[in-house]
Amino acid sequence: LRHPFYVMTTEVTQGMFEGLMGYNNSEYEGEYHPVEHIDWHETASFANALSLNQELEACYTCTGAGAEVSCTEAMDPYRCSGYRLPTVREWELAARSGTSSSFWTGHGAVLGGDVAQEDWSDCLNPIVINDGSSAVIADYAWYCGSNGQNGYEEGTKEVGQLLPNGFGL
Repeated sequence: LRHPFYVMTTEVTQGMFEGLMGYNNSEYEGEYHPVEHIDWHETASFANALSLNQELEACYTCTGAGAEVSCTEAMDPYRCSGYRLPTVREWELAARSGTSSSFWTGHGAVLGGDVAQEDWSDCLNPIVINDGSSAVIADYAWYCGSNGQNGYEEGTKEVGQLLPNGFGL
């Protein structure tokens, strides 16, 4: 990546989204829960609204409103001074905290590790991240074993409850 970028430290919350956009289509409601059930166009419209709210440039051209909005990129994303969606490469870099591993743990040769595919079906025992330490996935990600007493609880969780990665996300 040749251009610096910023990302929020947590997902956009429903409270933030509804406060700015005036609606919330989320199925699992909670002010501090992540907004869900929105598409790319609604997300771009939110980025524009946040930009304009802070007197920054809108990065997208949008028509319509709410769930019926349609947006396109207004310019090269690297030339826009407002809020925008990260590119796939930016998102990968941020999510992996600069490592090539699936999970950042702060341990191991590359400060992270992966989980064996077969481990994902084990909801009753802690799943250890293969990074050379005793890091468990439940500290970094929601999955069946950390999602409710019986191993599964439908819905979302409040943002910011798990350990951040090396970038503080």
